[in-house]
Order: sequence, then C-alpha cells, then structure tokens
Amino acid sequence: MFLRRIAIAALLFAGYCGAYAECKMEKAASFKILVEDNRIVVPGMINGRPVQFLVDTGFPTSVIISSAARNLGLHVRDFMPDQPGSGSYLNTNAGGAGANTGAMVGNKNGETKSNKISDMGQVAIEDMQLDGRKIQLKFLTVGAMRENFGQEQLIALLGDDFWSQFDVEIDVRNKIINLYHPQDCAGNNPVTWSQHYNVVEMSRYGRQRQFKGKLNGETVTAVLDTGSPYTTLVSRTARRSGAARRENSDPLNNDIIATDFNSMTRLTQGLSLINNEAEIKAADHTNWIAVADNFVLDSENVTPAMFHVVPDLNQSLTVGSRISKTLDQNDIALGAEFLWTHHVLIANSQSKLYFTYEGPLP
Repeated sequence: MFLRRIAIAALLFAGYCGAYAECKMEKAASFKILVEDNRIVVPGMINGRPVQFLVDTGFPTSVIISSAARNLGLHVRDFMPDQPGSGSYLNTNAGGAGANTGAMVGNKNGETKSNKISDMGQVAIEDMQLDGRKIQLKFLTVGAMRENFGQEQLIALLGDDFWSQFDVEIDVRNKIINLYHPQDCAGNNPVTWSQHYNVVEMSRYGRQRQFKGKLNGETVTAVLDTGSPYTTLVSRTARRSGAARRENSDPLNNDIIATDFNSMTRLTQGLSLINNEAEIKAADHTNWIAVADNFVLDSENVTPAMFHVVPDLNQSLTVGSRISKTLDQNDIALGAEFLWTHHVLIANSQSKLYFTYEGPLP
C-alpha cells in the first residue's frame, strides 16, 4: 500500500510539472542583418557569390528575380501548376529537418504568362548560405524592370514560407534576427528580453497572418510586413477613417523596385493586374501621408499616427493563385519603420505577435 501511494504521488507530481513546464526557446539560428534604404536584409551566398536577401515576413513565398538567378548559373524551371510547391530547409543540425509549403502562382487557367515584365518559374537553390549557415530553398522566380531590388546584390526576398517554420525574433537596433523552436511555450510567455510587452492575436487570412487594431476608434486589420520600408495604409481606409492628408515631400527613388505587399502582389501576379511598365511605376507609390488621431495595438497608443498611403489592389479581377485566393488586402502594413522602434517576436507557434517599444526613430 505504501509503495502504491508513492507511485500515485509521483504521477501527480509529474502531471503538475507537465502542466507548468517552463517555456524554453531553443535557438535554431541567428542571422546578422543590415538595414539599407530602410529595408532589412540578410547577407548570404549563392554558388559562392555574395548576395543579399530581403527579409519579408509579409509576403507568402520566397522570390528571386529571374535574370539574377540565371546570372548566378541557376536553372530556372518553367512554372508547372501541378508540381510540388515551394519548400525550404534550414540545416540547423547534423540530422536536419525540413518543411514544405505550397507557394506557387499561376493564372485562373493554370497557366503562366511570359513577357518582358513577368517571367515566372521556379528554382531550387542547393548551394546557398545565410550569414554563413547552409540553406536549401525553392524560390518563385519573377521578371522585373531591373535585375535587383535597388542594390546590386539584393536580388531575392525570403518570404513567409521560410520564416513561418520558426518563432522569429527581430531586433533591428542590435542588427540581429533569432529563430527559435519553442518547447512547452503554449500559453506561456516566450519573451526573453523584457518583462513588459504588448501582444496581439494573429489569424490566418489567405496566406497572411493578420491582427486587429483601432484607427481613429475604428477596427482595422494589420500585418507585419518587414519587406516594406514604410508603414502603409490603403487609400480606402485612409479616406474612411477621416485621416488628415499631408503631401509627401520625400522624392521617390525610381531605381528601387517597391517591395511592400501591395507592389509584390502586382509583380507576382504577372500582368493580370497591370498593363505596362508605366502602370507598375504609378501603382507602386502614392504621394501623400495620412495623419490619424491615433492608432492602437493592444495597450500601445500612437498619437498622432502617420502612414504612407498605398493604392487599393484591383479587387474586380479574378486571378488563380496559390499565394492568395482573393485580392483583399489588409488596412495597415507595419513596415521597417515599426521595427526600428520596436523589438518584436513573431510567435508563429502561438499565432501571436509580441512587441515592446524601444524608443523613437534613431
């Protein structure tokens, strides 16, 4: 009887410990980052040649400019809608573990277009490194008006198909990104750098993770779009919210391909949304700033709140795409400006975004 009681007590203690297991953030990798033209990039190598990768948590799939891929000696396959989707593999240990996600684009007839702007395909890169760490990754290839995203070596972006495999800590001020495999963190606090933080619930909408905030008292949807140099607001929401209009005096840099979600969607959808190069240039930018009375995320209240206004996507067109079933877009995209002023953890394992305010722009 005595031994039986000991066994029961041991089981109860094990159950208690299991219920209150300590959250452990096991680090899978760390990458040093650079910030150029207000965009966050990771230095790397492809086939032994130095390149840079744009960090883009807001776009569903990883993308490389097709002409740059060919210049690097990569074999670009024609896009086939029925082939396996994009996948990525981060070699974090000797045994390794991978993940595959579908992230391919075609038109509504299952075909792709080929012209001087849109040149879609797929390339699997075997010899690739991110900040010295070996990576295997499949990219969607797209044509563009230029052979890079504004810097000679910046020829690709790492999309959510890569980042979603991890919990992602972004610390722009200290120029580092940490990737984690959390253990026993469900329902627990995974923030390691502060005892005080804000948190919002994320939910899947198409291929994006969106969360809710309030703009001038009205509920809006938002995403964290690290590929955008600015925090943006779509024009229909700017008008609806009653935000004041201020002209944007900053000159546009026409040597840089816009990489916010709005512009990348246009680019990867081929010419289903646009008719010529001039329309791409016109659609990528607007020339005014929206000034709202306030923008609230969890307990953080930004007063006043300023946004670069971007055009609405043309939602009247039907485009067959595994990136998104619809062309509905979120109201707000928090870009690099937000990351300069906040320390962030994208807790994909919990579908939550944690953030702490680090002070004004340096």
